[in-house]
Amino acid sequence: MNDLDRTIHENRIRLERKYFPNGITLDMIKLLDKVGEMIKAAYLTGLKEGSSEQEWSNQSCLGYAILATEKLKWNESLTKELVRAMYRNFDFVTPDVAADAYRDSIY
Repeated sequence: MNDLDRTIHENRIRLERKYFPNGITLDMIKLLDKVGEMIKAAYLTGLKEGSSEQEWSNQSCLGYAILATEKLKWNESLTKELVRAMYRNFDFVTPDVAADAYRDSIY
């Protein structure tokens, strides 16, 4: 039994104890099983859709930078300079090194 199935099973037991303290019938068991399956399917669908929508790319990183410069009202020349400098770093700096640079910075 994986973690998700275990969680669904544990929640089902809690529901049984809370809402059916005198025991449950076979039809109630089937209903709770069906609800558990539906919740699991919805969770897995949301997990899949959420992860695909949040994929990271160099283009999204540059987009964040451009949006920030627009918010700060930087001129086009400064924005181009920043984007070009960042773009060049994509070829020479790994994501882990970049993350370390951020974490080690004063920002």
